[in-house]
Amino acid sequence: MGKKAKIHPDWATKYREKGKELRFINGRYYLYSYSYKYDPERKRSVKVTGKLLGRITEEDGFIPSEKRSLVPAVNIKCREYGLSQFILNQKTIIERLRCYFPDKWKAILLMSYSRIKHCSPIKRMNDDFENSMLSEELDFLLNKKAIPTVLQSIGKDEFARSEYMKSFIHGKDFLLIDSTFFRTSMRKSSLAKGGYNKDHIWETQASLLYIYSKKLQQPVYYRLLAGNIRDVKALSLTIQESEIGDATIIADKGFYSESNVKDLIENKLSFVIPLRRNSSLIDYDGIV
Repeated sequence: MGKKAKIHPDWATKYREKGKELRFINGRYYLYSYSYKYDPERKRSVKVTGKLLGRITEEDGFIPSEKRSLVPAVNIKCREYGLSQFILNQKTIIERLRCYFPDKWKAILLMSYSRIKHCSPIKRMNDDFENSMLSEELDFLLNKKAIPTVLQSIGKDEFARSEYMKSFIHGKDFLLIDSTFFRTSMRKSSLAKGGYNKDHIWETQASLLYIYSKKLQQPVYYRLLAGNIRDVKALSLTIQESEIGDATIIADKGFYSESNVKDLIENKLSFVIPLRRNSSLIDYDGIV
């Protein structure tokens, strides 16, 4: 004689759906998940009872398990937030990027994020910003194969780059100028020229010159220069291009030389340079 089927009330069975089974334990109804798994010994699929989903009462219906409510939902995403929010808060920078790079400003922000966060090389940039809130907020992703093309396009757009940087120069601000030479292996580049480095060694190099704003505490202009251009000429070219109306160059005593002073005067640049103590231009006779 077959096993008699259990009869359960409708208020309990209505929650029994596909993948869910009803169990009557110690006078209470519980709802469990279940699945099927192949059993190699039996050579067939067998039912495997899963986790407790909750209990069922006639008065309250289905009551979810408290333990299950503590389990994170499957669709929760873990993304970096701090640096992303810091970048998104730079409203002035973002506004000007949108103005001068209307079709590239989002890509610039994402690439900047990767460089600031991990100094990531091009091939790993998208791995960084794909897991950031920045890409979520911008609703934009950049294919890693497209990154070199975007960078090349920005590099060629000298007018946009120049105008963007000049937009940060305002009124009478204290501007600090610093330049540095760096070794380069780009033999075919017009910037790669032979010159002496700080150790007085002749090598192929280029020069990067920055103008900093004391008020904004950030660079407001830069120029890439050939490695054989001397400091005074680099200063003159940069001041002219940045359209700084009235500039006085304040240099340290290591900058002083007769040739540098001559070049400054010929380029009509105002300057203040301290002299070395043993300079013949200082008259010590009047000092007691």
